[in-house]
Amino acid sequence: MKPAFVTACLLLFTIVACTQPDAVVKQIKSELPPTNALAPLYFLASDSLKGRDAFRPEIKIAARYIQQQFKEVGLLQFPEAPDYAQSFPIDVVIKDNSEDTFHTAGINSAIKNGTGQNIIGYVKGTDPRYNDQFVLLSAHYDHIGVSKKPEMINGVADSIFNGARDNATGTTAVIDAARYFAKHPAKRPILFIVFSAEEEGLVGSTYFARHPVVSLNKIYCNLNIDNAGYNDTTIVTLVGSGKTSMDGIIHRSTAAFGLTTINDPSPEAGLFGDSDNAPFADAGVPAITYSLGFSRLDSVLKYLHHVTDETSTMNMNYILKFIEGYIFSAQSLANNSSQIQWTAGDAHEAAWHKLYGK
Repeated sequence: MKPAFVTACLLLFTIVACTQPDAVVKQIKSELPPTNALAPLYFLASDSLKGRDAFRPEIKIAARYIQQQFKEVGLLQFPEAPDYAQSFPIDVVIKDNSEDTFHTAGINSAIKNGTGQNIIGYVKGTDPRYNDQFVLLSAHYDHIGVSKKPEMINGVADSIFNGARDNATGTTAVIDAARYFAKHPAKRPILFIVFSAEEEGLVGSTYFARHPVVSLNKIYCNLNIDNAGYNDTTIVTLVGSGKTSMDGIIHRSTAAFGLTTINDPSPEAGLFGDSDNAPFADAGVPAITYSLGFSRLDSVLKYLHHVTDETSTMNMNYILKFIEGYIFSAQSLANNSSQIQWTAGDAHEAAWHKLYGK
């Protein structure tokens, strides 16, 4: 082969490699015009859904809406989750406390029973070498319902916990990712799950981890979304940063949309174990949570489980960038050539070796 030809090929490869991220950024933006991308957020966080409590009837409306979104974009179904739904029992202990402002469906005993639904779909990958390596994108779509003690907000009584940040934003990101990857599949297959009853103690995600429609050793990694709030519209916070080999990939992907990814500033708060990534991490799956940007946890708690967590109090330009960065991160993970694994010495490393036989 002539040296000049080799040089020309290397130059062409360099040009393609350098321009590809810009091309993907443009593609993601073109596939997600703001009106379409944010529509699920406005619907799920609307007053009509009464806070999406796992025991209220409106949670079924939310589930049907997400099922319809998955159907419209053409996600594939698993036989174990017909019409994209995996049903599971909810049996939780709730204190019947006069100070409790949550769960207004009526609490007459310490035990609350019901049925929840995880909504599940997938897109095949383009590279047969990775057929059994699913990238799991997840979030929870339930919230905490209606308060028994309305608050006065700007002179108006409000009793609905809309849960726009927690976690209609996360659910919207998963829906938008499904919309994108249905048209632009990656090398690895992508599994989309939105869980219910997270607010009851990770019930939906724990059930799935124990009754998976895809064997857990076929899940390459899990990029979950859960949120409390944000205090910086230039950043994304990784809950579980430093624990897996995902960090660098996510840092580069969010940077393409002008966002800086930072470490969890309050690991001692235990957020890693309080979101739907936890049941997968405990089983050995590399699983972390991609969260709205907070540099101090105490600065975002004013919205967590408060009636002020509404779309009207959010910066939608930032939310759109946050979602775009999530999708690019997912694509980068799905096209990654290396195995994602736990950092050496991490508490979950042994479970990873056992699960994947490494």
